[in-house]
Amino acid sequence: MARLPTVGGDINNWGTVLNEFLSVGHNPDGTLVVPPVQPPGGTATTAGNFVSTGGFVIWQTGLTFLVSATTYVIQNTEYTSIQQSITLDAANGSNPRIDVIGLDTSGTVFKVTGTAAASPSEPNVDPITQLQLAFVTIATGATTPTGISNTSIYAEALGSAAEWDWTVSGSHWVVASTTDPRTGTKCLRGTALINNDFATGTIGSGNVDINNFDRLVFYIKLPAAWSSGRSIAIEFLNSSSVRQGVAVSLADGLWGFSRTNITTYQVIVIPTIYFQVQAGTAITKLRFTAIGSGGSMACGIDDVSLQVHPTGSVTVSGLTQDQADARYLQLTAAGESIEFVIEGGGAVITTGVKGDLEIPFACTITQATLLADQSGSIVVNIWKDTYANFPPTVADKITASAPPTISTATKSQDTTLTGWTTTIAVGDILRFNVDSITTCQRVTLSLKVTRIQ
Repeated sequence: MARLPTVGGDINNWGTVLNEFLSVGHNPDGTLVVPPVQPPGGTATTAGNFVSTGGFVIWQTGLTFLVSATTYVIQNTEYTSIQQSITLDAANGSNPRIDVIGLDTSGTVFKVTGTAAASPSEPNVDPITQLQLAFVTIATGATTPTGISNTSIYAEALGSAAEWDWTVSGSHWVVASTTDPRTGTKCLRGTALINNDFATGTIGSGNVDINNFDRLVFYIKLPAAWSSGRSIAIEFLNSSSVRQGVAVSLADGLWGFSRTNITTYQVIVIPTIYFQVQAGTAITKLRFTAIGSGGSMACGIDDVSLQVHPTGSVTVSGLTQDQADARYLQLTAAGESIEFVIEGGGAVITTGVKGDLEIPFACTITQATLLADQSGSIVVNIWKDTYANFPPTVADKITASAPPTISTATKSQDTTLTGWTTTIAVGDILRFNVDSITTCQRVTLSLKVTRIQ
């Protein structure tokens, strides 16, 4: 059993003893051994094999799937892969089967074609060289996977006849651009975007409950790299154009997005759970809003949809419950910022409590950034307490005498955080309170964090 050297003992042998002890947590080259991520309430399905970021398998058409850019670990070694597509074999004419899609140690997507049978089984992968991402059920003679459905929100700017109706806030978004679409002949294109420019898709009739869908999927291509201060806020609205739940940020390093990739359309997959919309809420609109300033900001967005992946005995989503729990934990922990949008609903923001967020992972705050829709002033305080002690009060503020503040400007950033309580425990609740305000109608507070292992 490995141990530390004994003080005063292990004469002429202490070096060997110490090396044996260090080898437990270190590779031969001195790098740390990467531990497997532990899903809540269980253990990793294969020790040392897991997805860190990305790894989404998205149905395209027929039996073709796209795998998003992924950072993953196999046998405690980290690998990366680019966005790739793969087409499954044609269905068996007599029985259904289950196929597996995954990534290997060469960074290549692979498939394992299952054995067709009346009650098919999921095929195995080699845990030494392969990581399973999804399993897909192919019914007898089928030309598409079982149960997957796509609700198109934007594809060819066809309006409510086949998609959603799109409107824009000004001249910087073009609803039916013919410039470099991903598929077909149209895309939603933003050029010279400034802070708070938005494009909104509205359902033609009725409404949707986004909790009946697993994920929001869209594709984005940049004609030029964005500056580090630019992002897009994505939010779902009701018929009164009031945001429901929270806005989710598309920024560099989140959801597999790279602000410097100007050559390909990047697939973005956001599980609907991240929008924190209460089940049963009637959603009629989806909005993309440009956030931040500095440098040129342009993009093409195409093929926007809400996807359903059924669960149950026949599963097309491709993850067991343990794997799904692990994926959720890894994606959450991999996020580099906690964002909260304060919206005045077309008027100047008022003072007072604006909402709460539960933080599902332990982390340390390293930076606070405020971005406003127009020049003005605002002070936002942050209160923190445990779930058991909810709600947090002013006595629980973590910002000392240095709360996030904009003074007659559109932005501010603080990396010093003088006097702050910067540590957040798993399950802590953050409450956001506007202490004072002038002019601003919309403000985004972004807390950059580093997760605590």
